[in-house]
Amino acid sequence: MAAGKPERSEAEGGATDPKLAIAEAIAAELGRRLPVGRARRERARELYAVWAYGRDRPGVLAALTTALAEANVNVLDISQTVTSGLFAAVMLVDAAACGVSMRSLRAELERRSAELGAGVAVKSLESGLDSEAP
Repeated sequence: MAAGKPERSEAEGGATDPKLAIAEAIAAELGRRLPVGRARRERARELYAVWAYGRDRPGVLAALTTALAEANVNVLDISQTVTSGLFAAVMLVDAAACGVSMRSLRAELERRSAELGAGVAVKSLESGLDSEAP
């Protein structure tokens, strides 16, 4: 539970998976720290939050960031936590120069994370973090 905020129920769009709930909390914090309005005036951005979660093991973030780099997606910020052998990570990325469709990129991220026993979700920040669970 985030400080001062009750957990949302599944019906309210909250995560039911505790690992994903941690990742959502990290993404909300990243969203508050990004000066989105100023960044948009400087150049067009396509901002996405990429959540990764699962059992902690080497290579998960490496696999995901490699896939992002191969698609020419820029990682603007990243946060990760490991608790009791579980990890949750959130990346704030700019896909304005992405060389593939977001559908293809999502599929590739899902494939690579599944190979390592992790989960991944991608959400556009244009629609807002609170509009739906990733």
